[in-house]
Amino acid sequence: MRRVHDHRRFQEAYLRAFVALSICCLLCAGCGQIPPERQAGITIEIKRPQTKLGVDLFLCLDESGSMLTTDPERLRHEAGKYLIQNLLVKDADPKFPHRIAVIPFDDRAYGGDLIDLHPAKATEVAAQLTMHPPTRQGNTSFIEALRRAQRSLDEAQPYPKPRRTVIVIFTDGEPDDARKLSLGAYFDELRTYLRDSFPDASLYIIGIDQTPDRSRFGRTVAAWRDLSGEDHVILMERLDDLYSRFNDTVRKIFELPESPTDILAAREERSFEAMPYLSRMEIHAFSERELRLRLLRPDGSLVESGQQGIEIREQPGYRIITIKDPMSGLWRYQTEGEGQVKVFRNEVPFRMTLLSPEPVHPMGKPIRLKAEFVTETGEPIRQLPEFPLKFTARIVNPDRTEETRTQFLERVGTVYYADRETPTSKPGDYTIEIEIHGGQKLTTKYTELVEVREFAYLTLNAPRLLARYGFGDELEIAGQLHRATVLADPEKEFQTNPNSLILAQLISSPGGQKSGALWLDYDPADKSFHGRLPFQMRAPGAYTLAVQLKGEPRLPSVYTPAAQIEATDFYVNRDWRDSLWLGARIVLVLLILWLVSVAIWLLTRKKYIGTLEVRDDQGTEININNRRFILPPRPVEITQDEQRKIRGKLWLVATGPQSVKVVWGGWPSVMFFGLSNSCQINQDDGEPVRVGRVDVMLS
Repeated sequence: MRRVHDHRRFQEAYLRAFVALSICCLLCAGCGQIPPERQAGITIEIKRPQTKLGVDLFLCLDESGSMLTTDPERLRHEAGKYLIQNLLVKDADPKFPHRIAVIPFDDRAYGGDLIDLHPAKATEVAAQLTMHPPTRQGNTSFIEALRRAQRSLDEAQPYPKPRRTVIVIFTDGEPDDARKLSLGAYFDELRTYLRDSFPDASLYIIGIDQTPDRSRFGRTVAAWRDLSGEDHVILMERLDDLYSRFNDTVRKIFELPESPTDILAAREERSFEAMPYLSRMEIHAFSERELRLRLLRPDGSLVESGQQGIEIREQPGYRIITIKDPMSGLWRYQTEGEGQVKVFRNEVPFRMTLLSPEPVHPMGKPIRLKAEFVTETGEPIRQLPEFPLKFTARIVNPDRTEETRTQFLERVGTVYYADRETPTSKPGDYTIEIEIHGGQKLTTKYTELVEVREFAYLTLNAPRLLARYGFGDELEIAGQLHRATVLADPEKEFQTNPNSLILAQLISSPGGQKSGALWLDYDPADKSFHGRLPFQMRAPGAYTLAVQLKGEPRLPSVYTPAAQIEATDFYVNRDWRDSLWLGARIVLVLLILWLVSVAIWLLTRKKYIGTLEVRDDQGTEININNRRFILPPRPVEITQDEQRKIRGKLWLVATGPQSVKVVWGGWPSVMFFGLSNSCQINQDDGEPVRVGRVDVMLS
């Protein structure tokens, strides 16, 4: 009896130890060692690119003698003040605002200081229109106006890109000065000066010719268009059109869509349709006498001063209403009073924020456009079902001999990727023309310039952009340094130790976590950088790796950006190995739960009182008194015909004080709770019951 008692204690201890050990193995299966790496004590910060275009505008006003008869009331000065107000309402970075310089000119040029265009300085800028009295010597020296603009730009504080230099000239004549050169010689001189001193500037010419045969400015239109571009030259016949021509010029500078001029009479109501996806809408209303313009939204509400997103600038003779985030649909004008009102409407659509390439891009590294379509605060712009969005682009090389057309098809979060790369085999300015289509209602076109220069850059070989990887506990990173299209030696390019040259960090993951940053190790054997970034990549989705190249250039005279930061998006999903491992873990969990449930089933049986007799060759009698089960199973042996012996095992599991479930078979039988080859036997059965190959009876 003591042996049976000790054996029973062993059975229960065995089950408990097995269950505990299995659970520990399951918990440890997901844990792994993170290999040590050269962790860096700094992080990579990616700044959002500046999306607000800054403009340095030079307004050159002809003050030659002929203007005495062309513009005796000096309307050009009042229109110039309107141009200042028009530029003032255009969005700009407060730290680097638009700047304007007014340059009156005849034989000489005057003024021309670039002034930051803040509301408080609008009066100061407007004063430049009259502070330099013209000499009116009768000549028109455009080259002197350009030289004065160049001096002003050289003396001004340099502002960062994106920034555009614009020269607007208003005149009624043709080039002329004391030298009395031919017309062709004057324009050759202007062309050479613009090429050398203003290679990136945009030149706009607004000319008025009131002569019947257009024999003054009119005969130079072709030369001006050849110099500045077909759509940059405007010929006017009426001086009263100067306000609208200045507004047209501003639209072209900021690449805004064209809108018709509306002229409304007294007590008139007229509707117009606002496009979808507008960032702002400007209403420039020029009214006579006491006539006032009311503006109603598509929902019928009145636009009034003091409302959120509404700014109204009152000026003598006109007012400029700026509406932020205007709703699309039919708006209405209503007039009150006498006279008429002339309305210019400028619609400012949302633009894509170009994340890559940078304003200065390394030659040899292909350009793959990467952009966001978000608000100024970084919020995604909700797509309207009735106006589905489509983004396309055209990239033209510096000499305009090659172009790449691409679409933004791949999307990761709020970021869109172009479907094609553009080679950069030539240095110079690459023109990126982006188009945004919103159904049939909206088509927005605008231009970005990227300067391609030769300098060392990093090519990331792993992870690859938009590639898919399996789950893991670390990210393998590999890259090489290039200059143009050949491998570069970091020790020849930088004074910085190659092992402290490139920093890598995961800055985005599906769960929002970031990794620490580490330095990549340089291997001179294959001229590549390597690193393994410890990070638990167990959640499916998009991850972003930031890599920063920053070092002290070996030759200071060679251009090298202060830092190059590249963000690479890639996906992590479950591959077949992950699925196999997950399946194994699931099976292990189910097995443990199964074993636990079997153990509970065995340990919760009611104890049986009595013995069990087995009719085998030995006439075995098994004592199961006061026990829940017999573990391990009892071997039995019977002899059949022809002296063939059959061996087996019996599990005994109590089902109550007077009944026992007898299971014939090995471990699998009882693991399935005795669902097969089993029989429940009661004390009052009175006769032996066959179970498997033997007869058993309780007593």
